[in-house]
Amino acid sequence: MFGRKSKVEKSPIEAVEPVEEAEPQVSKNSGYTAPKGRPTPSRKEREAARRKPIVGGDRQAAKEAQREQRAQDRKLHAHALRTGDEKYEKYLPAQHQGRQRRFVRDYVDARRNVGDYMLYVLGGCLLIGLIFAGTQLSFAPQVYTATVYIMYGYLFLFALDLWFLWRKLKGILVGKFGEAQRGSVSYILGGLA
Repeated sequence: MFGRKSKVEKSPIEAVEPVEEAEPQVSKNSGYTAPKGRPTPSRKEREAARRKPIVGGDRQAAKEAQREQRAQDRKLHAHALRTGDEKYEKYLPAQHQGRQRRFVRDYVDARRNVGDYMLYVLGGCLLIGLIFAGTQLSFAPQVYTATVYIMYGYLFLFALDLWFLWRKLKGILVGKFGEAQRGSVSYILGGLA
Protein backbone atom coordinates (compact mmCIF):
# COMPACT_ATOMS: atom_id res chain seq x y z
CA MET A 1 0.00 0.00 0.00
CA PHE A 2 2.65 2.57 0.95
CA GLY A 3 5.37 0.82 -0.91
CA ARG A 4 6.98 1.59 -4.22
CA LYS A 5 5.23 0.91 -7.42
CA SER A 6 6.24 -2.05 -9.45
CA LYS A 7 8.96 -1.56 -11.99
CA VAL A 8 6.98 -2.62 -14.99
CA GLU A 9 8.23 -0.80 -18.02
CA LYS A 10 5.95 0.30 -20.77
CA SER A 11 6.57 -0.61 -24.33
CA PRO A 12 8.15 2.08 -26.51
CA ILE A 13 4.95 2.42 -28.58
CA GLU A 14 2.85 3.25 -25.55
CA ALA A 15 5.39 5.81 -24.41
CA VAL A 16 5.42 7.68 -27.75
CA GLU A 17 1.69 7.89 -28.53
CA PRO A 18 -0.13 10.24 -26.18
CA VAL A 19 -3.62 9.29 -25.26
CA GLU A 20 -6.09 11.92 -26.39
CA GLU A 21 -8.85 12.63 -23.97
CA ALA A 22 -12.25 13.65 -25.22
CA GLU A 23 -12.99 17.31 -24.59
CA PRO A 24 -15.79 17.74 -22.09
CA GLN A 25 -19.03 19.18 -23.43
CA VAL A 26 -19.24 22.86 -22.61
CA SER A 27 -22.41 23.58 -20.75
CA LYS A 28 -24.01 27.00 -20.76
CA ASN A 29 -24.57 27.17 -17.02
CA SER A 30 -22.45 29.35 -14.78
CA GLY A 31 -21.08 26.36 -12.86
CA TYR A 32 -18.86 25.31 -15.75
CA THR A 33 -15.13 25.37 -15.09
CA ALA A 34 -12.62 25.34 -17.93
CA PRO A 35 -10.53 22.18 -18.24
CA LYS A 36 -7.01 22.08 -16.89
CA GLY A 37 -4.17 23.04 -19.14
CA ARG A 38 -5.86 26.19 -20.35
CA PRO A 39 -5.33 29.59 -18.71
CA THR A 40 -8.30 31.18 -17.02
CA PRO A 41 -9.80 33.76 -19.37
CA SER A 42 -9.28 37.32 -18.27
CA ARG A 43 -12.18 39.60 -17.50
CA LYS A 44 -11.61 41.46 -20.74
CA GLU A 45 -11.86 38.23 -22.75
CA ARG A 46 -15.02 37.12 -20.95
CA GLU A 47 -16.72 40.48 -21.48
CA ALA A 48 -15.70 40.50 -25.15
CA ALA A 49 -17.22 37.03 -25.61
CA ARG A 50 -20.51 38.19 -24.06
CA ARG A 51 -20.66 41.47 -25.91
CA LYS A 52 -23.49 41.85 -28.39
CA PRO A 53 -24.48 44.99 -30.21
CA ILE A 54 -27.41 46.76 -28.57
CA VAL A 55 -28.60 48.03 -31.90
CA GLY A 56 -28.61 45.36 -34.54
CA GLY A 57 -27.37 45.98 -38.02
CA ASP A 58 -27.33 49.60 -39.11
CA ARG A 59 -26.87 51.96 -36.17
CA GLN A 60 -27.62 55.08 -38.17
CA ALA A 61 -30.96 53.73 -39.38
CA ALA A 62 -31.88 52.64 -35.86
CA LYS A 63 -30.99 56.08 -34.51
CA GLU A 64 -33.11 57.74 -37.19
CA ALA A 65 -36.06 55.43 -36.46
CA GLN A 66 -35.79 56.17 -32.74
CA ARG A 67 -35.69 59.92 -33.43
CA GLU A 68 -38.80 59.66 -35.62
CA GLN A 69 -40.61 57.63 -32.94
CA ARG A 70 -39.80 60.27 -30.28
CA ALA A 71 -41.01 63.04 -32.60
CA GLN A 72 -44.26 61.15 -33.23
CA ASP A 73 -44.76 60.66 -29.47
CA ARG A 74 -44.17 64.36 -28.83
CA LYS A 75 -46.74 65.25 -31.50
CA LEU A 76 -49.31 62.93 -29.92
CA HIS A 77 -48.65 64.32 -26.42
CA ALA A 78 -48.91 67.91 -27.65
CA HIS A 79 -52.12 67.16 -29.55
CA ALA A 80 -53.61 65.44 -26.51
CA LEU A 81 -52.74 68.40 -24.25
CA ARG A 82 -54.04 70.92 -26.78
CA THR A 83 -57.37 69.25 -27.55
CA GLY A 84 -58.07 67.05 -24.51
CA ASP A 85 -59.73 64.62 -26.91
CA GLU A 86 -60.98 61.39 -25.36
CA LYS A 87 -59.28 59.09 -27.86
CA TYR A 88 -55.86 60.67 -27.11
CA GLU A 89 -56.29 60.46 -23.34
CA LYS A 90 -53.60 57.80 -22.92
CA TYR A 91 -51.05 60.36 -24.16
CA LEU A 92 -51.99 62.86 -21.44
CA PRO A 93 -49.94 63.07 -18.24
CA ALA A 94 -51.38 61.01 -15.37
CA GLN A 95 -52.70 64.09 -13.55
CA HIS A 96 -54.90 64.99 -16.54
CA GLN A 97 -56.34 61.52 -17.25
CA GLY A 98 -59.80 60.38 -16.28
CA ARG A 99 -63.44 61.21 -16.89
CA GLN A 100 -63.66 63.60 -13.94
CA ARG A 101 -60.63 65.61 -15.01
CA ARG A 102 -62.00 65.87 -18.55
CA PHE A 103 -65.34 67.09 -17.18
CA VAL A 104 -63.59 69.68 -14.96
CA ARG A 105 -61.53 70.94 -17.93
CA ASP A 106 -64.60 71.27 -20.12
CA TYR A 107 -66.61 72.99 -17.38
CA VAL A 108 -63.91 75.54 -16.58
CA ASP A 109 -63.20 76.25 -20.26
CA ALA A 110 -66.89 76.75 -21.11
CA ARG A 111 -67.36 79.48 -18.49
CA ARG A 112 -66.21 83.10 -18.31
CA ASN A 113 -63.86 83.54 -15.36
CA VAL A 114 -62.45 86.55 -13.58
CA GLY A 115 -59.01 85.04 -14.13
CA ASP A 116 -59.41 85.38 -17.92
CA TYR A 117 -58.88 89.14 -17.64
CA MET A 118 -56.44 89.17 -14.74
CA LEU A 119 -53.30 89.80 -16.78
CA TYR A 120 -54.86 92.77 -18.59
CA VAL A 121 -56.25 94.41 -15.45
CA LEU A 122 -53.15 93.91 -13.32
CA GLY A 123 -50.82 94.92 -16.16
CA GLY A 124 -52.84 98.09 -16.80
CA CYS A 125 -52.87 98.98 -13.11
CA LEU A 126 -49.13 98.43 -12.85
CA LEU A 127 -48.47 100.55 -15.93
CA ILE A 128 -50.69 103.41 -14.70
CA GLY A 129 -49.11 103.21 -11.26
CA LEU A 130 -45.60 103.40 -12.70
CA ILE A 131 -46.48 106.34 -14.95
CA PHE A 132 -48.00 108.39 -12.16
CA ALA A 133 -45.46 107.39 -9.51
CA GLY A 134 -42.67 109.34 -11.22
CA THR A 135 -44.61 112.55 -11.87
CA GLN A 136 -44.95 115.68 -9.74
CA LEU A 137 -48.70 116.07 -10.37
CA SER A 138 -50.83 116.91 -7.36
CA PHE A 139 -53.20 113.95 -7.88
CA ALA A 140 -50.46 111.36 -8.63
CA PRO A 141 -50.44 109.83 -5.12
CA GLN A 142 -54.21 109.32 -5.25
CA VAL A 143 -53.97 107.60 -8.68
CA TYR A 144 -51.14 105.38 -7.45
CA THR A 145 -53.12 104.43 -4.34
CA ALA A 146 -56.23 103.75 -6.44
CA THR A 147 -54.30 101.38 -8.73
CA VAL A 148 -53.00 99.45 -5.73
CA TYR A 149 -56.56 99.13 -4.36
CA ILE A 150 -57.84 98.02 -7.77
CA MET A 151 -55.14 95.33 -7.98
CA TYR A 152 -55.92 93.99 -4.51
CA GLY A 153 -59.65 94.15 -5.21
CA TYR A 154 -59.21 92.22 -8.43
CA LEU A 155 -57.14 89.55 -6.67
CA PHE A 156 -59.92 89.27 -4.07
CA LEU A 157 -62.53 88.92 -6.87
CA PHE A 158 -60.40 86.18 -8.43
CA ALA A 159 -60.23 84.26 -5.14
CA LEU A 160 -63.99 84.71 -4.63
CA ASP A 161 -64.72 83.51 -8.18
CA LEU A 162 -62.50 80.47 -7.60
CA TRP A 163 -64.30 79.66 -4.36
CA PHE A 164 -67.77 79.89 -5.99
CA LEU A 165 -66.59 77.82 -8.95
CA TRP A 166 -65.15 75.16 -6.64
CA ARG A 167 -68.34 74.93 -4.54
CA LYS A 168 -70.59 74.68 -7.59
CA LEU A 169 -68.33 72.22 -9.43
CA LYS A 170 -67.91 70.04 -6.33
CA GLY A 171 -71.69 69.66 -6.10
CA ILE A 172 -71.90 68.77 -9.79
CA LEU A 173 -69.06 66.23 -9.49
CA VAL A 174 -70.66 64.54 -6.47
CA GLY A 175 -73.97 64.37 -8.31
CA LYS A 176 -72.48 63.05 -11.54
CA PHE A 177 -69.57 60.83 -10.38
CA GLY A 178 -70.46 60.02 -6.76
CA GLU A 179 -67.49 61.85 -5.24
CA ALA A 180 -65.10 64.65 -6.06
CA GLN A 181 -61.61 63.45 -6.90
CA ARG A 182 -58.82 64.66 -4.61
CA GLY A 183 -56.91 67.64 -5.93
CA SER A 184 -59.82 69.10 -7.88
CA VAL A 185 -59.32 72.59 -6.41
CA SER A 186 -55.68 72.77 -7.46
CA TYR A 187 -56.68 71.34 -10.85
CA ILE A 188 -59.30 74.08 -11.25
CA LEU A 189 -56.73 76.69 -10.27
CA GLY A 190 -54.35 75.30 -12.88
CA GLY A 191 -57.10 75.58 -15.49
CA LEU A 192 -57.82 79.18 -14.57
CA ALA A 193 -54.22 80.31 -14.63
